[in-house]
Amino acid sequence: MVLISDRLVQPHELESVVELLQGKNLVYLLSYKADTGVTEDAALVCQRIGIGVCRPKRTIEQLVEYVHQQFMGGAPAIRNGGQVIALVGAKSQTGLTGSTLSLAEEIGKRMDRKVAVIGLDAFTPGDVFITYSGTYLHDLYTQIKDGGILTPTELVAHMHQTKHFAFLAGNADPTKRYRYSSESVAHVIACAREAFDIVLIDAGSNPDNNLCLQALLYADMRIVVTTQQPSALANWQRFAPLLRMVNHEQPMSFLLLINKWSKQWGDTKEIERSMAASMLGWLPDLKEDGMLCEMERRLLTTVEHPKYNEQLKRMVDLLQSRFNWPMQNESPKSKWFARR
Repeated sequence: MVLISDRLVQPHELESVVELLQGKNLVYLLSYKADTGVTEDAALVCQRIGIGVCRPKRTIEQLVEYVHQQFMGGAPAIRNGGQVIALVGAKSQTGLTGSTLSLAEEIGKRMDRKVAVIGLDAFTPGDVFITYSGTYLHDLYTQIKDGGILTPTELVAHMHQTKHFAFLAGNADPTKRYRYSSESVAHVIACAREAFDIVLIDAGSNPDNNLCLQALLYADMRIVVTTQQPSALANWQRFAPLLRMVNHEQPMSFLLLINKWSKQWGDTKEIERSMAASMLGWLPDLKEDGMLCEMERRLLTTVEHPKYNEQLKRMVDLLQSRFNWPMQNESPKSKWFARR
């Protein structure tokens, strides 16, 4: 097995390398490029001459897993610990953070599971719906750098604790938005997975940084949060080449959560078709009540809007069915049945 970096060997030089290393399994390591076309062209060259390709933004662990699966017939790695659900916005101002915290509140209230929300938004900490008293992601920068020394127990100690879930607010330091390495982000996710049964990640609305991309790569389920705005749908389609660039061998699947939904702006099926994502659910527009929650720093669930709570419950029911989470106050026998 020979790994070849595109920083040392250009795509047009690959055929000469293949001739020199006949009989060897070769993998070309692609680095991140602002122009996704450059990456796709290099991948096409690799396909033509018959060598493997490892996509950008991978940690060492992800690289080893790829090689193991592609050349040694290994099964995908089974990650121990809790389930990770990454939520990403189709654009900014879709209500991603509010929806993520609402889901966490409902899951924590109804499921017999330890729940966490990890803020991995590079551009905003997402602390507007809570009077936050924990540490921010950027405050942990030195502890998570290059794989880090942060332990799961220490992560929990740094988090804000609510009645039903724990919360680590995201990056609030503009100078660090693009400085988190893939390894450092993977380390935070691994710590959260070990400390909690259910981890919801607020991955932000810009998949051009390691925080968002690692959240999507490590997730057991991905949910895209959008509104009915044409600009949100168009923006999501612009992300498609970037997501293909980092995970072309197995396209990422997404479920769809439509926020601020209103019947007057069209059918949910149209959005499903245009975004090529299956529907998980929708939440109504809380209008001035949503603004009031933000100003008073309280969760959107405190509005007690009947339709909002009903739709939130339906989505959590679907997630519970998917992951077999035991409900609160279940007897040991019924909990056993739920996990079968």
